[in-house]
Amino acid sequence: MKNKKILIILLIIIILVILCLLLINKSNSYKYIDNNVSIEEDTNIGLYVVSKNNKIDTKSKNYKKVIDNKINDILKQEIDIENMIIIYNPYDTNKNSIKIYFITNYDVITNYKLTVNNNTSDFINLGSNYTTQHKYEISNIVLGEINKLEFEVRDRENNVIDTKTVELDFRSVK
Repeated sequence: MKNKKILIILLIIIILVILCLLLINKSNSYKYIDNNVSIEEDTNIGLYVVSKNNKIDTKSKNYKKVIDNKINDILKQEIDIENMIIIYNPYDTNKNSIKIYFITNYDVITNYKLTVNNNTSDFINLGSNYTTQHKYEISNIVLGEINKLEFEVRDRENNVIDTKTVELDFRSVK
């Protein structure tokens, strides 16, 4: 009788462990992540943000694949320096970072300057290659403040051919 009770308890424990493993695997599945993650424009901040439930493992390969696909969907719209796409920390790797995407008609190089609380950086080069496809990460965003980003686009002769200023209101993000 005692052995039968022990066997039943062990069987219940095994079933509970299997159920827990199934739930963990479900929350990391591509379909589950895809259904529970969205990237939406937040007009209060002035950029796109990722919305997700807390059960999702943002370090999983499926999370990265879902985010990549959702970003690619957003990038199907017409984007240029005037209509650049800015996404706050899409991969959940650095809460002080944004990703910036835009396209130009010819190969250029891009620089940016950041101003927060009247403290202004020098222009910082976002890449050393001239390109038409621009994808950058800026990782010195100051949370809890308004961040003013000034972009300049330069041609091969180092002439400024376009500029764009963006204000991102991170006062509600800590």
